[in-house]
Amino acid sequence: MAHGVLFLALCAAALQAHLTEDSWPLRRTALIILGALLPFGPFVVESKLAAVQH
Repeated sequence: MAHGVLFLALCAAALQAHLTEDSWPLRRTALIILGALLPFGPFVVESKLAAVQH
């Protein structure tokens, strides 16, 4: 049950980041949500976000 609650919190945070004034692109939001579903997805997402920030 805790995993489901954390997943929903992650999805809500990603959508909130997409819908705010300093919004994330839809592609980034979708990548984060998709990465949460796939095994080892967070590692791929983290490397892509780190490349964008630098």
